[in-house]
Amino acid sequence: MRRASLLRLITTATVLAATTMLATASCADNDSTLFIKGSMLASGNECVFEAEGDAPLLPSGTMDVAYASTYVMPLLIGNQLIARGDADKLRTETARIVIRGAVVNVLSADGNASLASFSTNAGGFVDPASGTDPGWGVSFVNVISSGLAEDLRGSLAPLSSEELNISVYVYGDTLGGDEVESSTLTFPLYVCNGCLVDCSTASDFDDCTQFPQDGLELSCFPGQDAPIPCQLLTDPDQFCG
Repeated sequence: MRRASLLRLITTATVLAATTMLATASCADNDSTLFIKGSMLASGNECVFEAEGDAPLLPSGTMDVAYASTYVMPLLIGNQLIARGDADKLRTETARIVIRGAVVNVLSADGNASLASFSTNAGGFVDPASGTDPGWGVSFVNVISSGLAEDLRGSLAPLSSEELNISVYVYGDTLGGDEVESSTLTFPLYVCNGCLVDCSTASDFDDCTQFPQDGLELSCFPGQDAPIPCQLLTDPDQFCG
């Protein structure tokens, strides 16, 4: 009887240890399965974001609250799960990942203060890896809310700026039903009030209320990472007076 009890205890302990090891491996796997490479630059002037490993990335961003009320990050996301689909065996591909949302934390430059922390909806689809090359996908995440932008607009004097750090990760599910969570990306963001305003767009006119005949050249996300034509502002005189 004692030997049987001892065997049962050893078996139970072995099963628990194996389960713990599998759970730990699964968590670690998820951490490296999905990752964010960076925030993307558009290809050319057509606002095209190509999901490729060598796509151009921004080292940091600039948001001008004189016009912008949000900041959108087009995230380049990699999937290192190996493809398992097999048409010959009628086995469907389960290693593709559908992005469902993102978690954002807006920090001060020194990381000691959190200005905002929230979850937000996000979409995207990431193909599985091919050999040693990850599969790539794009997900657009709004990391500055309109409420926070309004607060920053009220706290920043004209032409002043503040440095922030954006901490963001995405999560989703494989087509096989497993939940996955990406590694966290930390992205420096410079928030200013008027630093991107382009007063030269009014050089041939009396003021910034007139529009050129050939129209205005706008960036993919007006108010972030590119000059803002002064005609877009409701009160351009404080910057172009």
